[in-house]
Amino acid sequence: MGSSNGYVVRNLINGERIRKLTLKELKKYRGGFWHASGRLKANDERAKRENELHEADVAMRRVALANMEAQRKAAELKAQRDADRDAVEKADKEARESMVKLAEVTKLRKEKESKYLASQKEIDEREKAEDARRKEKEESEDLGRGKRTRKLSWKLKH
Repeated sequence: MGSSNGYVVRNLINGERIRKLTLKELKKYRGGFWHASGRLKANDERAKRENELHEADVAMRRVALANMEAQRKAAELKAQRDADRDAVEKADKEARESMVKLAEVTKLRKEKESKYLASQKEIDEREKAEDARRKEKEESEDLGRGKRTRKLSWKLKH
């Protein structure tokens, strides 16, 4: 959600009240709402990607903790002299499976991170292009900004 001065609110949004309107609602409230600007859409996309990346980070941390716990259990069983051989093999198998899960989650996180960075780069390029177009338009309109006309001297008024 953005404000008039460009500040972007990244949290404290009521999802029930702020949502995309359905086609039926768009027809019903036609003319009552402004369509989202490109900047607002870009911020929404950025927030979506950041949330996906955060969720991937959390999932990776959970799997990493489970992996460390499985490895700890396997190490404890191996350290015991009277441990059951089947229990040791089962703990080793669980540790290997958790390592595979960790590798999969890490790969997924890296893919999401690369998508996020690519979209971030694309958004930055789009913003630069919009700024350049806006500046070009302002220069071409020749509004005379910053070029104040001078008053004639009292000597030249007659």
